[in-house]
Amino acid sequence: MPSFWERLLRRFRRRRAAAFILFACIQAAVVSAQINLGGHVSLSKKLSVIKTEYFDFIFAEESAASARHLALCADDLYRKAAGLLHIREQRRFPVLLTRETAVFNAYFTTLPYNRIVLYDSAPPSSFSVFSDNLASVFYHELVHALTLNIRSPFWKGMAAVFGDAFTPSFMLNLPSSFTEGAAVSFESADGQGRLNDAFSLHVVRQAKLENKFPDWPDVTGAYGAYTDGSLPYMFGASFSSYIQQRFGMDKYAEFWEESGKVHFFKLSAGIFKKVYGLSLTQAWNDFKNSYPVPHCEENLPPALCSPSSSEHRAGLRGDHLYANLTSSPGGLAWYDAASSSVMFLPIERSESRRKSAAAEADGAPFFAEKPVVLCTSDLSERLTFSRSGDFLTLSGVSGGAKAKRKARVYDMKKKRFVLELNGLSGVFTAERSDSAGIPATRIAATRIIAGIEREGLSYSLVLYDFDELTGAGSSAPSKSPSSHSCAPFKRIRFPHGVFPFDAVDAGNGRIMCILKHASFSGEPKRLSCSLFSYDMKTDKALVYEFADESLGEESAFFNPSLRYLSAYGDTLYLSCAQNSFSQPTLAFLDLNDLEGSQDDVPFLSVSNTQYSGGVFYPAAFDGGLAFVSRFYEHRTLSYTDFSGDCRRFALKAVPFERFFERC
Repeated sequence: MPSFWERLLRRFRRRRAAAFILFACIQAAVVSAQINLGGHVSLSKKLSVIKTEYFDFIFAEESAASARHLALCADDLYRKAAGLLHIREQRRFPVLLTRETAVFNAYFTTLPYNRIVLYDSAPPSSFSVFSDNLASVFYHELVHALTLNIRSPFWKGMAAVFGDAFTPSFMLNLPSSFTEGAAVSFESADGQGRLNDAFSLHVVRQAKLENKFPDWPDVTGAYGAYTDGSLPYMFGASFSSYIQQRFGMDKYAEFWEESGKVHFFKLSAGIFKKVYGLSLTQAWNDFKNSYPVPHCEENLPPALCSPSSSEHRAGLRGDHLYANLTSSPGGLAWYDAASSSVMFLPIERSESRRKSAAAEADGAPFFAEKPVVLCTSDLSERLTFSRSGDFLTLSGVSGGAKAKRKARVYDMKKKRFVLELNGLSGVFTAERSDSAGIPATRIAATRIIAGIEREGLSYSLVLYDFDELTGAGSSAPSKSPSSHSCAPFKRIRFPHGVFPFDAVDAGNGRIMCILKHASFSGEPKRLSCSLFSYDMKTDKALVYEFADESLGEESAFFNPSLRYLSAYGDTLYLSCAQNSFSQPTLAFLDLNDLEGSQDDVPFLSVSNTQYSGGVFYPAAFDGGLAFVSRFYEHRTLSYTDFSGDCRRFALKAVPFERFFERC
């Protein structure tokens, strides 16, 4: 009979074997998720490979144009980043391009081996910081691939035996604020990228304005309060750019070389002190003190909802994450990212509500006490009302790991979705009068639905007949939203390198959107914004660029960043940041100025008032304009009555064909 110690030893061995098997299963599942091509490319698709000096581009046929485009520039990007980091060792990286998901993104991983995966899909408007989205996102991941493969000779041996995952910079030494900081600072070094975009830098600027600038441990990816998920990227990149400029790129390359070694009891702060000769805390404080912020109004903008309302108090607590504000004659709608809900705040026309609103604040807008939930949705990129307010369109990506780009149209009267479209971004509905540019068979239609479609490396504005898609007037009942299957009746192709976004129905048969493209004036590597206009009555397309200084009131070239276009009545509204370190402010354009003679010069009016929180998603209503104020740890709904001084900047109209030739 076994002794007590023998039985105990057998039990221990059985449990150890079970634990080992469980651990092996978990590891196998993790590795399988990383290396299984079926998760990224359908196994039924034929894959091709383009080999360059440093890369193997692996792709299916639908990504062939993207792979060829990257193959032409990838080796130069490798040499550029490797030169800045003083990397002499030559490496090869496999790069997989896939369209199995509509989420435009990319990642680099070392598990179980080095590789870059690019999701070759249409980007949202937040990527309007690059003239070449695909190459810029690839460059971001390439910087990760190079920095995380810097190793000492000992760790090179470990990686050769046990795999690429053995890299001390990622496993031991550096948090995400340093790894992402390097990638974002490199993507921004030539005048583009997030460090040159006021909207991307808003979280850093706002933190200092509110005297809530975090310490360096707070931006490592584990901050306890809500901001917007970008702390490691934007604070890390801003700090990386600061030390690169202050101490030079040689020191920065040395820092990454030391991070590829094991430093016992030092980690990131100790390595920084060894390389730069001062503490990481001191360098961070110097960075914080030197960071520029604009002068803002002493008082915050008025709250849209009553300061005593539960809605306003919940916003101050950070319970609501307001985004994609849009307006109609009947009220305001927005997307609440905290609850994935589409909310609607109707205009309150009752006399009792008007009296209570007037009693609380002079001139307060007359909205209902509380918003109502229209629906829950994961289509979070954009919301747009039709000009009549009958339809609300939701756009975004839906479907998890294999998400598809989708839009759904909600009928405000029927209280249900009536149409679903796939493959388009920034979808909106529009109303039109008789149009010379529309085929004769379409003139009877009074409503269209439009959006941005990606074609290879370029984008198109496509217009569909709304009634044809929904089957309006047919006798067949529809219990579920229709899915579009007909072809667009109008397609406007934009040249490669031009990124259209935030398209709107500007009224009177006109469609407008923002164009982001390489600058034709000033520094050629910088980006410029223009306004595109298509008139359905005449079938004419124009691009409105910011004019030479002789046509405007400014003495210097004006090259702002524009975002969040909306239209209400005869006016176009948008957020405008005049440079990388200014707050987004309100800008507007009188659409009647576009109807004048060719000699008439339209002007974009930009408010001189800069608010803490900025102006995001401006949406006008009768008597004022609502917008989202984005503070460091919360968001609120605010409004303005258009009072205050403005500066006017001249626009010049360029025929679309001539604009196309310059690109």
